[in-house]
Amino acid sequence: MSKLDAALQMGSSRARIAFEEELPEDLRSMVADYAGESRLWRAIGALELWTRAGYLPPAAVPATAISSTDTQEDALQACPPRAEAMLAHLLRDTHPPLRGEWLRLAALHRCRIPARLLPRMLEVGSSQQALRSAIVTVLGARGHWLARQHAQWTWASSTPGNDDGDSAAQWEAGTLTQRVLALRQLRARDPVAALQRLQASWSQESPEDRAMLLPCLSVSLSLADEAFLEAALDDRRKDVRLQAQQLLRTLPGCALQQRMLERLAPLLHLQRRKLFPDSLDVALPAASDKSMLRDGIGAQGRPQLGEKAGWLADMLASLSPLHWTELFDKSPAQCLKLALNNDFHGALVQGWSSALLWHMDAGTATPAAAAALGDWLQALTLLWLATDGVRVYYVRDFFSAYGALPAADAHSRLAQLVDACGPTWSDQQLPLLGVLADAARASSTPWPAALSLAVMQRLRTGLPAFSVPAWHFKPTLEAFAQVLDPAAMAACEAGWPTGSPAWASWQGPVDDMFSVIRFRHALSLSFQEQF
Repeated sequence: MSKLDAALQMGSSRARIAFEEELPEDLRSMVADYAGESRLWRAIGALELWTRAGYLPPAAVPATAISSTDTQEDALQACPPRAEAMLAHLLRDTHPPLRGEWLRLAALHRCRIPARLLPRMLEVGSSQQALRSAIVTVLGARGHWLARQHAQWTWASSTPGNDDGDSAAQWEAGTLTQRVLALRQLRARDPVAALQRLQASWSQESPEDRAMLLPCLSVSLSLADEAFLEAALDDRRKDVRLQAQQLLRTLPGCALQQRMLERLAPLLHLQRRKLFPDSLDVALPAASDKSMLRDGIGAQGRPQLGEKAGWLADMLASLSPLHWTELFDKSPAQCLKLALNNDFHGALVQGWSSALLWHMDAGTATPAAAAALGDWLQALTLLWLATDGVRVYYVRDFFSAYGALPAADAHSRLAQLVDACGPTWSDQQLPLLGVLADAARASSTPWPAALSLAVMQRLRTGLPAFSVPAWHFKPTLEAFAQVLDPAAMAACEAGWPTGSPAWASWQGPVDDMFSVIRFRHALSLSFQEQF
């Protein structure tokens, strides 16, 4: 421990420590006229500035000359001055969640990030992976060149759709982050070559690195990857096995899914009747074995279910829910009705809802299959709202799956949910507000005006009827502020029940919500500025 650190921890009034000895000669005279705490703090500040002023950048990543590709006319135009100023505000931690909206608007108007803000934006992308794809889209040629000059920015170093020639070098000698990026980029260009590259180094990779590299196969996943993933099911590290299981669950036609079908065949049987409603006979697995554990059955446990019911849910989670609508020749709502009339409805609903999330997150479904998965999501949501979550259990943030749907489809389905709950809201609509908030957080685009007005008008008129405190709604209002149509919301700022006794506690969260909405409106207008 340095003497400065010791003096800071013990306090200048409790100990006499000659910390000045650690200061460079030129700095000692600068603190000589001060005493006590003032002398200590000035010494620390002076040494910090001295150190930063003499900092030399590391030479680990040599600077590269700007190539002709970098200097050619950028495909993206400069953003308007007002939009540049607003990005500067966002990067100074003013409404940080709106950085994604600035990037979306920049892509929409084919604008690039201003040169002076590139370093800060690249730093943001290094710490917020969710923004990386949007940042790369609007970096521009200079931004991609700059990213190649810093080891922490290599995630943004390649121009979209263009191989910069550094992939092999990054794979052989880069950091783990660089190697993951290089492998994912190669998978997008040449899946077979990427698989061969991973196979060649697999035995030399550490267990931790294997767990990070294996998910790269989700890019362009196909049956050509099956043999490698089957071998990974026997890996000694649990994280690797879990990754392999999850990839195989979303790979149609693979052996793991066939094994699940064989296990489920004797457990689920649809009884078709002419005079009475159809029913679903369900039996639980009798016992577990090594093969079941290898395929992930019972690997993580399901606290809301018994052990055997959890095994059944894990089996169901490994197959697309579309399999059951086709096998039973019933809609998702009809399948769920069958489940609710069964003693093992918890296992059925958990299994189908988990399967839905995995297959939606994979993003590999055809447009027709994606729409069918959306029908399952809507049916599960309606079931949740009808039972108020008492009889069914979904994983946390389940309703963020609306963000995986095409925007127009998601907006249409959310509007249906809002309309189905009537024009007047009260405590009965609290579950719906939770669904809408999760969907809002996962949305990559603003909600249309009609949906925005429908939600806000019902919330405004229903406020006096809510019995829960205002702080309960604060996260929901914050989520809505990110997606409600800014132009449409101008008409909703007035008319709130200011005379209600509850308004005193509501006013702050509501004002904060409209503050964000007004900023988003100004952000949208800034890209329309003529310059």
